[in-house]
Amino acid sequence: MRFFEIVLKYPKTVIGVVLLVTLFFGWHMRKVELNNSIEELLPEDHPSVLQDKELKHVFNSREMILIGVVSDDGIFNPTTLRKVKELTELAWQVTVTEPSDVRELERWGEELGGRYQQNIRNVVSDGLTVTDRGPVNNLLIEAKSDAGLEPRFVSFLEVLQLKLSPLSDVISLAEVDNITSSEFGLNVEPPMEAVPQTDEGLTQLAATMFSNEMFVNLLVSPDSTGALILAELSFYYDDHLDIAEQVFAQLEALAGPYRGPEKIQLAGVPMVNVYTTSYMSGDMAKLTPLVIVLVMVVMYLSFRMLKGVFIPLSVVLVALVWTLGVMGLLGRPITLIVAFMPVMLIAIGIADGIHLITEYKLLWAKYHDRHRAVIGTMHALARPVILTSLTTMAGFAALATSSLQSIKDFGIFTSVGVFAAMVVSLTLVPAALGLMKPPKARAGTVADQRTRLTLGLELLGNFAINRRRWVYVGTLALALLSGLAMTRIEVGSTMVGLFKQDSEITHASDMIKDKFGGIEVMNIVVDTKIKDGLKDPEVLESIAALQDTLESLGIVGYTVSLADYVKRTNLVMNGNDPSFNRLPRGTEVVMETEWVEQGGREVEVERPIEVSGRDLIGQYVLLYENAGGDDLEKLADFDYSKANIVVMIREDYTPILKNVMQTAQAFTTVHFGTDIDVTYAGCSTLCVVADDLLISGQLKSLGAAFVAVLILLTLIFRSVRYGLVGLLPMVLTVLLVFMLLSTSGLRLDAGSALVASIVLGIGVDYSVHFLSRYRSLRRAGLDFRDAVREAMATTGRAIVFNSLAVAIGFLVLLLSSFWPVIHMGWLVAVNMIFSAILAMVLLPAVMGSWKGEAEPVAAQLEPRIDVPVTA
Repeated sequence: MRFFEIVLKYPKTVIGVVLLVTLFFGWHMRKVELNNSIEELLPEDHPSVLQDKELKHVFNSREMILIGVVSDDGIFNPTTLRKVKELTELAWQVTVTEPSDVRELERWGEELGGRYQQNIRNVVSDGLTVTDRGPVNNLLIEAKSDAGLEPRFVSFLEVLQLKLSPLSDVISLAEVDNITSSEFGLNVEPPMEAVPQTDEGLTQLAATMFSNEMFVNLLVSPDSTGALILAELSFYYDDHLDIAEQVFAQLEALAGPYRGPEKIQLAGVPMVNVYTTSYMSGDMAKLTPLVIVLVMVVMYLSFRMLKGVFIPLSVVLVALVWTLGVMGLLGRPITLIVAFMPVMLIAIGIADGIHLITEYKLLWAKYHDRHRAVIGTMHALARPVILTSLTTMAGFAALATSSLQSIKDFGIFTSVGVFAAMVVSLTLVPAALGLMKPPKARAGTVADQRTRLTLGLELLGNFAINRRRWVYVGTLALALLSGLAMTRIEVGSTMVGLFKQDSEITHASDMIKDKFGGIEVMNIVVDTKIKDGLKDPEVLESIAALQDTLESLGIVGYTVSLADYVKRTNLVMNGNDPSFNRLPRGTEVVMETEWVEQGGREVEVERPIEVSGRDLIGQYVLLYENAGGDDLEKLADFDYSKANIVVMIREDYTPILKNVMQTAQAFTTVHFGTDIDVTYAGCSTLCVVADDLLISGQLKSLGAAFVAVLILLTLIFRSVRYGLVGLLPMVLTVLLVFMLLSTSGLRLDAGSALVASIVLGIGVDYSVHFLSRYRSLRRAGLDFRDAVREAMATTGRAIVFNSLAVAIGFLVLLLSSFWPVIHMGWLVAVNMIFSAILAMVLLPAVMGSWKGEAEPVAAQLEPRIDVPVTA
């Protein structure tokens, strides 16, 4: 105990060191960013993540923001069409530059001088506007070719270019490739270059839109009441989260004046991420202070002294700063799963403080000597604090075995937070207690405590000993029922389903999925592995058949591929004859025009000739590109060896997405040759993969946690038997978690999957504290009944306070904006109460079964703890 003597001798120095370390981590805490992309959930080297990156690179694919315009009276009227056209044009003009960008560019001009300074002056003469896109791009090209320039200037210009042109493409019925033909050949032009003002013009536009199969369910709804604008980001969302949020704000501001009577909503994966980040920030700002206040109230009611509030609270707040500082140092972001970690650390981090303050009050009541009370407290509880911290860390650290990066981060940094709380508890708490005035003596305090809470706990302990057979039967029945309920748990998650029904993103997503092809995109990449392999009619036929198969599912609202463009071109190049609304076959008969001599003069005649379907497809592609069409770069690579089939799905529930993927896999296995590779990418694919990894990862993490905790408990008590008994309440609590999941109809997702690990990591403390106190009391000479009674009266009381504080802390999560966090809040709260009850019922029952057995010889090697016995 010499360490604590030193702490009490130099308390101000200890507090000063803790403060300096806190300031250090607080400085790095500011580097932590929010990131909610699905890619952040998965390991960087996972095959699905690599395939998704390849998709984006090969097909220049970026995330889309969907802007839905819905009019109950139909969209084919001048007013609604004007709004669609103007919103399309305004979206093209969006820039997100700021005054600081102008100042930074001017600073670079002054630093570089010469022609750069002059060019920069020309650019910023009237601020940074849409007209500066070209000049800034030219400046960027020049800077990249100048080997002597600082790379930081090039990086700045690259970001500035993105801010000036944050959208690479905007598609709507006013700005889309509509393939038609005329006497001069193939035409590619928007179906609405000007808003029709006459009934005839409106009718013609509607006919044009519905005659092109590629427009229905994508740009117009089948019932003519909706039009969709697709705005594609010019960058990867994950790379520039701040720019993406500014783009959303700009588009939302643009849409505002155009609302009414039309409904205009923004949705899509980027919008889900933006809303998630926004709501997550709001949750952290709202819930963290609230849990602090509630924990303060609980602790004050428990201890009736302010130091009993502020000392444990200081521990968790300092530990929280240290944890977030470590995250900042390592460059790890806060994801939705990690976001509630501060609330959780506050809720569970006060455990050590509660036990220490409880012990301090008891020793002060016995000795009325501050120094002796503090030393006695640390002597009695330093070892349990260290041991419970290690077991809690082991429980959470086991999550590092998960394949999901966010869950891995959650486990690792929660363990860091628990370690930090342990260090602060063993330094700051004794130093603070050594400086503060001791609690005021209150007449009858100890007796009152015994006649109220402790009397009930003693009765509970006696019941567990005397009716232990009932306890065992109840335990077995509970285990069997929980195991049965586990078989009915459904695995599944949804991005839009994260939010409450009245949220803006839910309304927007519901409107767009009801009116158009869907809100979720799956990309199916077909790799023929040979140049121009996609121009093979059989390959395109297989692709088209796959699209038909997927669309027949009903949940798939729209698909598009190179096959659709070839099919459309074949139709219009044959006079819109419905019999040509198909793909070219292996061999086609076409009419060739030539001049021949008849009756002494040249005349034009047509004659049928056979042409290869492959050649015809190649001609169609060439005609389309020569006519100015540029959509194919999203659907085929440069040498036409790889195709990108875009599949829009109306729901984002992962079992539905998995069914679509499995349907595609079954089809391609049969209808695609072994020389063709088919891979899957896109957000929906990553969500399905994350769900699959969740199950295997959860089983692996829980198994690792149980093994790690069992080993630690065995080492702590130097007895395998005590280790197994200490683990028993946790096994039952984890089974209860899954039973509650099943009976409440909740799905196993990334949030609910953590509940078992959380209750294991926290609840094991109760076993450690109870068994440590019980064994110390037995070594102090008490028989098993008196030892159980005293352990229930002292440690049991602290367990009650701790479980209530943790439960109340987690119940705060009921106020979250996210359903998974809400469900996690009540699940953890309920199971923490169950965990405490099980520890205080099962463990006394088992001790009753061992009543005649002496402590193991090895146990005598443990340091003797002077435990006060209250009268």
